[in-house]
Amino acid sequence: MFLHDSVVTGNSSKVIPTCPVVGKPASSRVPKSTGRLPRFQDLPSRSLPTSPYCEDSSRLNFSNSSASNIALLDFPTKERFMHNAIPLILAALIAVGIIVIGFFYLVSPERISGTFGLKPPASDADTRAWLRPKGIRDVAAGLVVLTMMLTADTRLVGIALLVEAVIPFGDMSIILGSGGSRSRAFSVHGVTCAVMLVVGLLLIHAI
Repeated sequence: MFLHDSVVTGNSSKVIPTCPVVGKPASSRVPKSTGRLPRFQDLPSRSLPTSPYCEDSSRLNFSNSSASNIALLDFPTKERFMHNAIPLILAALIAVGIIVIGFFYLVSPERISGTFGLKPPASDADTRAWLRPKGIRDVAAGLVVLTMMLTADTRLVGIALLVEAVIPFGDMSIILGSGGSRSRAFSVHGVTCAVMLVVGLLLIHAI
């Protein structure tokens, strides 16, 4: 049905049809005596239809932007992990190797002492007792690195390796100064010292 408003002009009145209101009861018509056109807020409110295509495209755009943001945040994390993974693996291998050598010096010092680079000592009880402290030193040094890897950050692990690199450097210097095997001094102790220095510098992000 149509609503009608009466507009008084002089002595006559005009009936102006307004927009149709579907399903509106007759009692809700605008009174004719108001003398005004219907305002916008008097008209029935209808929500605009939304297109499913627009909703799907907006969701797709949001998903793509979220995925790209996650990828950008995840890339530095992966790069940093790969930058630390190899040095940490090398540090763990160094620590385990030092611990194994230390156990050999504790269990059978006369057998392992020949690989040190010095002339083999006499095989008696006093000599074995003097060699066992080296085993304690090696086990403790390896456990320090492993403990730092489990309880501290990578920077502290690197600092620990840099400090412990003094041990193989000192062993190499003792062998060279005592006329021992130069090949063992450089190939065993020298290489160990160099690897520990490189791994330590990588872990503290110095190189």
